Amino acid sequence: YLPYDVVNRPLRVQEEYKRKPGETDFGTTYRRDYNLHKIQPVTLVRPLERKHIKGGKLDTIPTYQDDYRSWEVQRREPNKLGHTYHPPTEKFGNSTTFQDDFVPRELNPRQSFKPPSVAKLSDV
Repeated sequence: YLPYDVVNRPLRVQEEYKRKPGETDFGTTYRRDYNLHKIQPVTLVRPLERKHIKGGKLDTIPTYQDDYRSWEVQRREPNKLGHTYHPPTEKFGNSTTFQDDFVPRELNPRQSFKPPSVAKLSDV
């Protein structure tokens, strides 16, 4: 490792802004392409105020209460079969998919790729 002197980078002096001579045109392509047109006032469909009439008693029956009246429900007997399930006692006789597809194979030792230890290096 060789040490060296660290030198700061020279700062660049920014030039002073000088305005270009003449008048600046502030026109844009938006102003050129989209001309102004008179806008019509929007007419409201709904009235500005809603006058709520208060007074008078409102005596009505709700739709739910009028249409869905409670009635007495008759109790039904549960539908149960006379016998209960008993699993079969004899053994399942067919073979499974696992037994059909995956036949067990004998374990064969892998072939060794190591050189035999009796090999000698030649003196040539």
